[in-house]
Amino acid sequence: MFIKKSLLVVGLIAGIAFAGSAAAQDEKSKPQVLFTNVNVFDGKNDMLAEGMSVLVEGNLIKKVAKGDIDAGPNATVIDGGGRTLMPGLIDTHQHIMITHGGPTDYKSKIDPYMNAYQSSYEAERMLLKGFTTIRDVGGPSVSLGKAIDQGLVIGPRIYSSQGAITATSGHMDFRNYNEYHPNMQGSGVTDAWLAMLGWAFIADGPAEVRRATREALRFGATQIKVMAGGGVASLYDPLESVGYSEAEFRAAVEAAKDYDTYVAIHAYNDISVRRAIKAGVLDCVHCHLVNEETVKMMADAGMWLGSLSNPPGLLEISWFTDENRRKARTILTGYDNVMGWAKKHGLKIAFGTDAAGGKAMFDGQLLEFKAREKHFTPAEMLKQATSNSAELLAMSNSRNPYKAGPLGVIQKGAYADILLYDGNPLKNINIVTAPAKTLRLVMKDGKIYKNTL
Repeated sequence: MFIKKSLLVVGLIAGIAFAGSAAAQDEKSKPQVLFTNVNVFDGKNDMLAEGMSVLVEGNLIKKVAKGDIDAGPNATVIDGGGRTLMPGLIDTHQHIMITHGGPTDYKSKIDPYMNAYQSSYEAERMLLKGFTTIRDVGGPSVSLGKAIDQGLVIGPRIYSSQGAITATSGHMDFRNYNEYHPNMQGSGVTDAWLAMLGWAFIADGPAEVRRATREALRFGATQIKVMAGGGVASLYDPLESVGYSEAEFRAAVEAAKDYDTYVAIHAYNDISVRRAIKAGVLDCVHCHLVNEETVKMMADAGMWLGSLSNPPGLLEISWFTDENRRKARTILTGYDNVMGWAKKHGLKIAFGTDAAGGKAMFDGQLLEFKAREKHFTPAEMLKQATSNSAELLAMSNSRNPYKAGPLGVIQKGAYADILLYDGNPLKNINIVTAPAKTLRLVMKDGKIYKNTL
C-alpha cells in the first residue's frame, strides 16, 4: 500500500511539473511585440503618459510600464519615436452591410454574394482608418464578423444585432407601396428577403416582438435593435411616429434579458424614448429631436446615448428621394441641442457614426469627431470612442464574443487593439480625422495590419 501511494504521489508531481512546463512553453511560443518610446493615451485619462513601453503577447497586452520592459529574445521591437499610442477606435452605430445602395437595390439589383464582397471591402477600409471594433445595429453582419474573426476577411470586430425589429410601417419596413404585408394572406414571399437574409423582422404586438427578438438571437445577435419610431431612410414612417407600445418594448427587453443581453432602440422623438425608458431599454441611438426633459430622464434612468451623429454625407446619398432629404435636414437641426443637454446632464455617451448607404457616408465616418468638437474636448471625444463605447458593448454580457480581456483601453490583460499616431490627438483631434497622413500603425488582436514607420 505504501509503495502504491508513493508511486501515486510521484506521478502527480510529475504530471504537475509536466503541465507547468507545457504551460511555460506555450507562453514562450506566443509572439511578442514590444512598443518602446511611446506616449500612451490609455482610453480613460485626460493626459498622455510619456516615455512608456507596451508589451503585447499573443493577442493581449502583457505589460505597460514607464521606461524599458524586458521582452523575450524573439520579440518584435517597434520604436514609437515619441508618437501617441492609444486603443483602437470603436463605432457603436454601424450598418456595415448597407454599403452601396438603398432598399430597392438590395431587393432587386444586389445579390447576397455581391453584398458580402462590398461589405468586406468597406470593412477593411474601416480597420485601416483606425476602427478596430464596430457595433452593427441592423443588417446581416453576424457571418461577416465570424469571417473576420477566422481571418478570412480583414476588418474590425463586429458586435452584430443582425435583423432589426420593426413594426408594420416602421423604420426598416422597406416594402414598396403595393407590396403585401409578409404576415398577411396573399403576401407570398414578397418581402421574405427582410427576414430570410437577416435584414429585419416585421413584428406587431408583444408576442410577435418577443418571437422576433428570439429569432435575432438565434441568428447570433449580441444585442437587439428595435426601431422605436420613424426614420430618415424609409418613407412610410413620419419622424413623429411611434413604433411600439410600452408592452411591446417590454417584450423585447424581457426576451433579450433572458439571453443575458440588452436592447438598443432607434428613436428620434420624445414619446418613443420615454416609452422605451419605462420598459427598461438601456440604449438609444439618434435621439436628435428629443427635448431637454427627455435627455434628463435618460440620464436618471441610466440609459446610454449610444450614438448621436451628424453624418456629413447624409444629404448626398444617391438613392434618397426629396422626402428622405427633408427628413434628414430636419433631424440634423437637433444635433447640437441634444449633444449640449447630454453633456449638461451627465448622460453616458458612446461614439457612433451611422455610416451606411453610400460612399460619402463611409468616407466621412471620422468627421463625427469634428461635429462633436463644439461640445467636447479631444480627450472627452476619444474616451467616448474607446473606453466608453467598450463599456456599452460589454453590456452584451455572456453574448459578448470577446471575453479574453477588455476593449477600448491600454492596460495589462486588455485586447491588443492599438493605434500609433504622429502628434498628440488629445490636443488636436484633426490628427485622428486624417489617418492617411497621421495613423502610422494599426494593430488588432495582436496582429499588425498597417505599419508605415
